Amino acid sequence: MKKTFTFLLFSIITFSYSQNISGIILDSISKKPLELASVTLNKTNRGVYSDAEGKFKISLTNENDYLLISYLGYTTKKVCASNFIKTKENNSIFYLSSTTERLNEVFVQNKKTEYGWSQSIQSKRENTRFFGFQFGTENCTYIKNSEHKKGKITAVILDLKKITQYNKDNPKWKLDYISDYNIKFYEIDLQNNRPGAEIYNKDIIVNPENKTRNFKINIDSLNIPFPESGVCVGVEMINTRYKNPKEVFATIGPRINFTENRDTNPVMAWSRFRYDEEWKFEPVARIQDRKGRRYNMMIVDLIIKPEK
Repeated sequence: MKKTFTFLLFSIITFSYSQNISGIILDSISKKPLELASVTLNKTNRGVYSDAEGKFKISLTNENDYLLISYLGYTTKKVCASNFIKTKENNSIFYLSSTTERLNEVFVQNKKTEYGWSQSIQSKRENTRFFGFQFGTENCTYIKNSEHKKGKITAVILDLKKITQYNKDNPKWKLDYISDYNIKFYEIDLQNNRPGAEIYNKDIIVNPENKTRNFKINIDSLNIPFPESGVCVGVEMINTRYKNPKEVFATIGPRINFTENRDTNPVMAWSRFRYDEEWKFEPVARIQDRKGRRYNMMIVDLIIKPEK
């Protein structure tokens, strides 16, 4: 009897926290709806995407949870669930601000930087493997500047492999989605051995298509610096076309090539997942085998021009 009462009490408490939230996500300036904005519950990692009118609906079950509302090129908004439970608000408007609104005025110098001939920096390739990832995953690789000379990055090259639509040996196999990429650049934080501040704070959205190829991304016109200490290059898997895609176990193409690295101190590769409790980089997992410790590192080649 006591156990039954406890179960009923728990059910009542759980039910009391359950509430459907409907909302609309709009651009803060134009007031236009943002389609395919991501709305995620932080503690449960459950989420939905807004429709063509910017509308979404999601069920809150924990008053201590909070919503993460994000959209490419906009500042992510964090909203406490308790706000809705206390006010019984169930039809809210959320305004997202474009990241370009936050840019400070830049002092333009008259002196024009001159650059030398293009140079290629290639990642090593040893025991390579192709991996696929879920939407919201960002892999990051550190590229050394062996000459310790400032320059600019003119192109990024990724080694990609097509995922087949069907597999005759596995009737249940199918390609679920094709990802776009958001290419990012960070300083290296040598003290904490992880990516530091962003070097370029605008989104670089590219469509790699589901092909096997060396995918070259030309960024010469963006004037992205190549620091003396090197650069961390991030590739985030993003969804720009699918409504309410699978959150786990989705087959997403194309795959990205990784190399095995046994130089584990310091680690030069990291990853993070946008829907984790904290959106921060962690070193990739290191594996112990008979030859010692190793980890997989995303292959990124660069084309740079050093300053004269």
